[in-house]
Amino acid sequence: MKRVLVWTCVCAVVFATLVGIGLGGVIGESLGTHIGRLLGRAIFSDPVGLEGDNPELWCKFLASNQEPQMVDAETRLDEIYCEGITVVYRYLLIGRRIEDMDLDHFDEIMTQRIGTTYCSQMTQVVREGVGVQWSYWDMHGKPITSIKFLPSDC
Repeated sequence: MKRVLVWTCVCAVVFATLVGIGLGGVIGESLGTHIGRLLGRAIFSDPVGLEGDNPELWCKFLASNQEPQMVDAETRLDEIYCEGITVVYRYLLIGRRIEDMDLDHFDEIMTQRIGTTYCSQMTQVVREGVGVQWSYWDMHGKPITSIKFLPSDC
């Protein structure tokens, strides 16, 4: 069981790194560290009885880090919260305006990379029935895109 949990953590870091390729290597490295830390806390400490079929507890625990933090020079994680049994990560792209972005290209690349990685490398989260949504906002608080994957998508 611990081997599966360790593998899940490693996969989460790899996932975040792949997501970062769409925005740049620095974003991926920082995001990988953040997601790995969150999943590591959830997987290894199990303070609220996360083992078993309880996606609501998994969601609440993964969303327990509520302080805004810089992921890299351009990306700030503003909020983590639950919508039902989906963890929502809300990112602000500092210095980026929606008017200056190729939204179709950004959405296409991020959806492909996030979906592939969510289904193939975040297996513990998928198995526990927790969905994940990544929401990106520009420097003025305008929504750029929101990408959501549920276990049923895999």
